[in-house]
Amino acid sequence: MSALYACDDDDRRRAVRVQATINGIDFLEVEPGQTALNVTFIHPLPGEVGAIPDLPELDVSQIAIRGGTRISPITVLAVSRPQPNVLRVAVDQPGDFSPYTLRLQAGPDTLDPPPGFDPTLCTIEFSFKATCPTDLPCAEPASCLAAQPPGPVIDYLAKDYDSFRSVMLARLRQLMPGWQDSSPAAPYIALVEALAFTADRYSYMQDAAGAEAYIGTARQRISVARHTRLIGYALANGNNARSFIHFNVSAAANGQTLLSGTPVLSKTPGLGADISMEQYQDALAKGALSFATMADVQLNAAHNHIAFYNWSRRDCCLKAGATRATLVNSPLLSLAVGDYLLLLQTLGVTTGVAADADPGLAHVVRLTEVVSDSDPLDGSAVLNIAWSGADALPFDLPLSAAVGADGAEIPVAEARGNITLADHGAWMPVALSPDTVPTEEPFRPCLLTPGITYARPLNTQTTTASAALRNDSAPAAPAVQLKDATGTWTFHPDLLSSDRFANDVVAELDDAGYCWLRFGDDSNGRAPTPINKFTAMARVGNGTRGNVGRNTLRHAVTVATGGAITGILNVSNPLPGSGGKDAETLAHARLFAPASVHRQERAVTASDWSEWALRYPGVQRAAAELRWTGSWYTVFVTVDRIGGGSINADEPFRQGLLQHLNRGRLAGYDLELRDPLYAPVRLRLRICLARNFSSADVRAGLLDCFTSGLQRNGRKGFFHPDQFSFGDPLYASRIYAAAMAVDGVGSVEILTFQRWDRAANHEIRDGVLTPDAREIVQLENDPNFPERGTLDLLMEGAL
Repeated sequence: MSALYACDDDDRRRAVRVQATINGIDFLEVEPGQTALNVTFIHPLPGEVGAIPDLPELDVSQIAIRGGTRISPITVLAVSRPQPNVLRVAVDQPGDFSPYTLRLQAGPDTLDPPPGFDPTLCTIEFSFKATCPTDLPCAEPASCLAAQPPGPVIDYLAKDYDSFRSVMLARLRQLMPGWQDSSPAAPYIALVEALAFTADRYSYMQDAAGAEAYIGTARQRISVARHTRLIGYALANGNNARSFIHFNVSAAANGQTLLSGTPVLSKTPGLGADISMEQYQDALAKGALSFATMADVQLNAAHNHIAFYNWSRRDCCLKAGATRATLVNSPLLSLAVGDYLLLLQTLGVTTGVAADADPGLAHVVRLTEVVSDSDPLDGSAVLNIAWSGADALPFDLPLSAAVGADGAEIPVAEARGNITLADHGAWMPVALSPDTVPTEEPFRPCLLTPGITYARPLNTQTTTASAALRNDSAPAAPAVQLKDATGTWTFHPDLLSSDRFANDVVAELDDAGYCWLRFGDDSNGRAPTPINKFTAMARVGNGTRGNVGRNTLRHAVTVATGGAITGILNVSNPLPGSGGKDAETLAHARLFAPASVHRQERAVTASDWSEWALRYPGVQRAAAELRWTGSWYTVFVTVDRIGGGSINADEPFRQGLLQHLNRGRLAGYDLELRDPLYAPVRLRLRICLARNFSSADVRAGLLDCFTSGLQRNGRKGFFHPDQFSFGDPLYASRIYAAAMAVDGVGSVEILTFQRWDRAANHEIRDGVLTPDAREIVQLENDPNFPERGTLDLLMEGAL
């Protein structure tokens, strides 16, 4: 017979049995071989009918056996359920004669009980020798120990100054009952407080050393940033916002250049458009936000308001997706390639009132083509402009409208020049603490101004307007100018690649928003010497605070970058500030940094290249292929862009994608980008009209439904490039469903359903047209390019 063991907690067992909401151990039996234990529970176990709790079955990692003096540890090999409420635990060896404890735990690294198990009934003490013959009773006789004199009470939870002081004063009163001195100046009190202060410091250092050693317990941002850096995850310190600035100027400003770095200030009562440095400093002290222009702009009063040229047409509209327009070139414009231009609605299309203009119909483009021309009809001077597809107009912009009772045609939109990009942050001198280099300890100064700007560089040669606002082209770096007698120091994410003579430094952001500087050690980066005297200038302003609303920035400080510019009438930001991001939280880093080690940061296989290309904005799908091209491997990446279009025809997009892909390219591999291949479709439908519908209306509805562009309601058409990608099949059922959803369609029959460039291959019978793995379904229904797919509609049953 196996021995029965039970503790004296019968009331607890009875309460758990009656409650029936949590489970616990009832008793334990040792099998005769002493290598298996039968643990009986109060309620059915997980995995049984009526299980409490209703969770996955208990496994080996949730059973632990501790104890023993000669034979230890005891390893659990397997668990099973031979009968209801019983868990059989198989162990690797019998134990010795000392007591052991079986414990239920939530996992191998915790002592907490599994969810749904009573914490007082999740352990049980037993002996492997319970089946050995003995004349002694099973129950141990109760025994009372003689009272012992109390020892000193030591509070091991004392971890700070107050608790250390209390413990030591209590011990003094115990050792000296007659001691009553409580004056702060008393020798014992002074000694206790000095010891408590020292103990508090050591206690904090002890806790901090253990806590900061792991990313899961580290409390300081700098510690977490260093941990994540070890696994290639850069803790984001946020970055500043950007916004486009428009300068409305008079003729006195013509030909003058507003230099990069000109401060632009948020609206402050009582200030004009162009303010002095004193007014600027006063406004900053009162909490105004400051931006600074990022590129030079040549001012011209003719660029304040530029009319669109309608070519003698009425009710004109610049359609969504447009990349070209024609402007009135009188007075003479001086626009050039690379200039920013604002396109916006200025008047309501129904009332002709400025207050009714839609403020959301404003868009900035960067010009890629500027050609002077004239209207051959009347000789009017015009300027043809174009911009990149990345800056394509995202909405329909009405250019003119008939307003009023007389139906007079008036312009309701215009273009505006004198536009430049600005980003958040104000330059100011910053003090360092300490400001002198120590002789023995490492120099770790702090910049005593919080909120240092983290900014990204702007490529003024190739960056489109949309990419400039996204502000995600490169890692953000602290905007700090640090100088000493040896020159200017350069900020880097780390010093691993710095040589011993390099003036390189690392800025580390703490929890309060202050930057701490970490210098080299004369192995990786130059170490400062006591003769170094540092001076620092820094920009202040970062994060989402810079994502200001439109028309918030209203003052410029043209005198800050040289001589003041005359003729500044008005300053505004026609678009809201965007791109500003706050520093990444520690909770976010703890969650995502460990998982980042599973992210492939090198493109090795074809699937790696496809995944790498998908990370680039504007790529819908990508397919890669590795080929041996004679002397090396070449990776051919075929890219399906969002919205369609050729990557080779858009050089800025192509260069940006190449730069992105080169970051993952292995040495010895060439890289080639290709446009996708298309599978043009020939589709012919027989349409039976419903009653009381005209053939023309239904045909127009079907053509709108199956368009390769945008439908009249703004949705993507059935054959829009974003609806299909590499290898996506075209199902006949989808064609039937789309056609039947058009008003006026009574029935549909597919007469022709095949590829345009190949013979039919039973597509109607199979109900699907499947392109090759590298091909994309295409049907543009353009009579000029039938090789891009055709759609024929045979209308029957017309009125």
